Amino acid sequence: LCLSVLPVCLPTSTAWRAVAQSVNLQYFEELATSTSFSYAGGHQFALDCEALVSLWKPYTPRPANYFKELMDSCKLLSMPRVEAEHLVQVLGDGDGGGESGSCESDAADALKRAGVRKLTPAQAARVLSKRVV
Repeated sequence: LCLSVLPVCLPTSTAWRAVAQSVNLQYFEELATSTSFSYAGGHQFALDCEALVSLWKPYTPRPANYFKELMDSCKLLSMPRVEAEHLVQVLGDGDGGGESGSCESDAADALKRAGVRKLTPAQAARVLSKRVV
């Protein structure tokens, strides 16, 4: 995808939204959940994603709204190590038996406190598993 031709190729709102959604999901699935990231690599990925999202500014005042999974992934990959380890523990607690509804609720609350709004606890755990210590 040659991003420099977006203004020419995406004159209608339907077209740019479809492309944004496709790019968001492709980057989320193929990069954020399939590539290992060091702490510095997570920060670089976040910067790269911010630059990518900014390409949609001619079409909408809030382009990040169309890249929620990707932006949530960036938050997880660039958060401080201690915070990420705590979140992994909270998300991991949901795997055990017992009151899974309560554990799921705790995991969702922990994600919200971390600024992660769109990803499910399972998706967040998958992203966090790609962090290299």
